[in-house]
Amino acid sequence: MPENISENIPFTSEGPKQLDPRKYHIISKEQKKKTLIISILIFLLAVPPLSFMYYKFAVKRPSQTDKEITFLIESGEDIPSISQRLQKGDAINSAFLFNFYVFLNRSDTNIQAGTYKIAAGSSIVDIVELFQHGTNDIKVTFLEGWRNEQIAIKAIQNL
Repeated sequence: MPENISENIPFTSEGPKQLDPRKYHIISKEQKKKTLIISILIFLLAVPPLSFMYYKFAVKRPSQTDKEITFLIESGEDIPSISQRLQKGDAINSAFLFNFYVFLNRSDTNIQAGTYKIAAGSSIVDIVELFQHGTNDIKVTFLEGWRNEQIAIKAIQNL
């Protein structure tokens, strides 16, 4: 046991004791300012590129659904409500990223009302592209040699 315990205590009855810089890590105010400035610079230089890389990865990431989804966009429906419904239906992974992608690419005015079939595993980029180009088309195949009545019946069955 040390004979003089008061040597190891930084505070005494007379007030704070001066610490020995060889025993303790003492940071001056100037060193604190330098450390803070360097930390802020590292943060400002690292976070934006990392955020951009995550964004680029996330908008191209396929959704986790394994089934095709039929999705209806009403006339005049706003982007946030579309993104919320897409996320609830598991068509997209993040409503925020959908909104952000649409905003950055100025696609909000190009999205058309209609019924869409969203393939399983579609990314946000794929879905926005789909919403900009028409609605759910119906394909009908008419065999060669059919009479007009047969063509009419087949067309009515597929509508």
